[in-house]
Amino acid sequence: MSNSVTEGFSEVTSSDEAVTGKLPVIELFGPTVQGEGHLVGVPTHFVRLGGCPYRCVWCDSMHAVDPIQVKKNATWMTPTQIMLALTELNSKNGGLFPKWVTLSGGDPVIWDCNNLLEACAGVFDIAVETEGFMYRPWVVHADFVTVSPKPPSSGMADKLNLAVLKWYVTHLLHNQLAFKVVVFDGKDLEFAAKLRAEFPKSHFYLSVGTPLTSGETNGVNKLYLLEKYRWLVEEALKAPIFTDVRVFPQMHVLAWGAEKGR
Repeated sequence: MSNSVTEGFSEVTSSDEAVTGKLPVIELFGPTVQGEGHLVGVPTHFVRLGGCPYRCVWCDSMHAVDPIQVKKNATWMTPTQIMLALTELNSKNGGLFPKWVTLSGGDPVIWDCNNLLEACAGVFDIAVETEGFMYRPWVVHADFVTVSPKPPSSGMADKLNLAVLKWYVTHLLHNQLAFKVVVFDGKDLEFAAKLRAEFPKSHFYLSVGTPLTSGETNGVNKLYLLEKYRWLVEEALKAPIFTDVRVFPQMHVLAWGAEKGR
């Protein structure tokens, strides 16, 4: 990793609050629906944790990545406090209690979330979203894990570590794991094809990259997004390696644009 990424990672993870078992919550919201990947369309709450070892050029969640913003805006919460906050969301939304809670970021896998999973056991099913920078044993206790390695357009493709990804494949059950690659262009699609060849038996998703454009609806040009979705579908259909891969736009972006808390 570059020095800037390493320093940013350390600034967040060395916090005194982390030693006490608290987690840096940037957003806690719901109910909404999962907008992409294996659980697309499924009702869920989201818990977005701060801190990430990557600096993707098209990141739409820098408020959960940039260590300065994380230190300024994070609410450090114990697993019990997070669980109580999720219960309060339920009471505010007419008793609607989605089965799923999605841990997102940033990258939640940089933290020890084992106690949070224990607190949610029997009440929620836990989905985890990570770029696959590192593996922690607690992820095997999650109900579903989406690993989203970053392609060339992110500027982070050189951080890909296949050995770490193989840990996920080795330790998680087939119905616990999916890979997802965000695709902006042909090079990203080539990256996805190579990754698919490495892990041909895992669930695999292609997700249309969403550029944020000022002046459009909630910061997103939805017509452009649909055109890129058509392009990605047509390109994927040409490649035998993607025969059993699923292709989606970000459905939450089509519904709400770049609005936070969705």
